[in-house]
Amino acid sequence: PRKSPLCSIRAKPRPSTKSDMATLDHAILSRQVELLYRNTALGQAISLFNGTLLALLWRESVGITTTLAWWLIMASVAGARVVLARRYRHQAAESQSATPWLKALLLGAATSGLVWAFGGWLFMAGDDDLRLFFTAFLMAGMTAGAVPFLGAHRVAFRVYAWPIILTTLFCGLGTDMLHLSFSLMAAAFLFGVTRSADHFHDAFQETLRLEQEKDRLLTDLTTAKVRAEASAHAKARFLASISHEL
Repeated sequence: PRKSPLCSIRAKPRPSTKSDMATLDHAILSRQVELLYRNTALGQAISLFNGTLLALLWRESVGITTTLAWWLIMASVAGARVVLARRYRHQAAESQSATPWLKALLLGAATSGLVWAFGGWLFMAGDDDLRLFFTAFLMAGMTAGAVPFLGAHRVAFRVYAWPIILTTLFCGLGTDMLHLSFSLMAAAFLFGVTRSADHFHDAFQETLRLEQEKDRLLTDLTTAKVRAEASAHAKARFLASISHEL
């Protein structure tokens, strides 16, 4: 006897829970890295502008040679990060894993943080309170501005922001009330901006998970619709065959 067309319809096995989670984590990581690289050019342009402004303002106080050396290092790091972001845009589609790109970005963020921490110490050291407060103000602005640029990844934000703010905190230490208040405000700012970055990261992660879950549900609904239509056609063919035989 011939097999009924209904026998040919078999539900495909659903992936295991661990497989689903691994796929979801990979998709979230890919989107996370994509967001981190998306604004690299703009972030480094702002960094270069601020660094140039600092160098021009305090070149005589710090020393032209020292200031120029720091500016060249800062500009080189910024340029290297822009080149890396451009390579990511051209090669990300061919890459099977986003992990190497994330490691490269973390290295770039950490290097920028250390370079700017050294620059902060360079420009804030000494007894010039005007230079101290202006440089600290600029450092705080750059750190706060890094939240939408690097806040999507906890480590990326921390390796960039913490060296800068901690350097600002220690450079402002003193026995008088003004410098003590300055250091306390720097510590409070570090805590606040880190918490803001954490909230940004959590909201971003939740958004990506909901987006991936929505895509998975749409895929499941489409698959179920196709199976239902195939089952209906097979049933119609089966009934037509039985009616003909009768």
